[in-house]
Amino acid sequence: MMTTLGFIHKCEFEPEDRRYEISLPLEVLNSLKQRKSLPEVPYLHWRKLSKLYYVVTLGEKCANCNFIFAFDNSYLPQHVVNEIKLEEERSGLDANAILWTIKRWHGRPVATAKILLGYDKKIPVKIIDGNLTLTPEIRYYMQLKARTILYWKQIDKESWIISKGTKDYNAKSWITCDTLTIPKTFQNLRNCKLTMEITLSEKDGKPALLLTRRDPVDEFLDNALEQGKGKIEIHDLFNLYFEYVKKYRPDAEEPYFIGFVNKLYPRFIPTAQFRLLPKHPE
Repeated sequence: MMTTLGFIHKCEFEPEDRRYEISLPLEVLNSLKQRKSLPEVPYLHWRKLSKLYYVVTLGEKCANCNFIFAFDNSYLPQHVVNEIKLEEERSGLDANAILWTIKRWHGRPVATAKILLGYDKKIPVKIIDGNLTLTPEIRYYMQLKARTILYWKQIDKESWIISKGTKDYNAKSWITCDTLTIPKTFQNLRNCKLTMEITLSEKDGKPALLLTRRDPVDEFLDNALEQGKGKIEIHDLFNLYFEYVKKYRPDAEEPYFIGFVNKLYPRFIPTAQFRLLPKHPE
């Protein structure tokens, strides 16, 4: 069983016509093509298994499928888009990635597609009395319920991956209301007084949380925004950022402006502007 990550790009043709373009990984496409015969014009068939989870095959044109153009890209069919829009409204997160897994279904290769909302989003969290606070976005992304068991794996000195996967873990803990108890195995983390950061990630083909010490630059920007009561001019914020990085990060390899834009996305800069700004820094 092989898992790979693909991405979703939103295309706004009209105010009411939002289409979701997907990149179809080559290894997934090659696996789907392994059948005795293919139609002259192949279409992707999307069959729902559960919420935001589909089995995908190649076949003839139908009501619940979409044409593959350039044979590595496609738009999501309308019934999938309808579910995504509903879940985006519920969660406040954007659909931006797909976890593709190659499997065999009734003796033929198929792909399952798990659509992720908010993938790679970074969320500040705090540790209080050995418990990690959980935001609504985190709870939604992981589909957490009371008494859910989560498994912890320490990656390095200041990084932990938290998932529902039972393979390769150091400790486990339970959800209690809106917090997650940090395992006693990680005593130094339990006693931590720093603001941490969770990145919505994946492990073994399933949603996961990457817990790391928060970048001081992010803390600085948050404090600057808070002091400006959310109404600071962006050029004034950049000047503050520029002086901070020059003083505390003199070895920064990334161009100052590009690093600044990356820090503000996706919390404060929409995707369209994020793609535009690095090309036109003026």
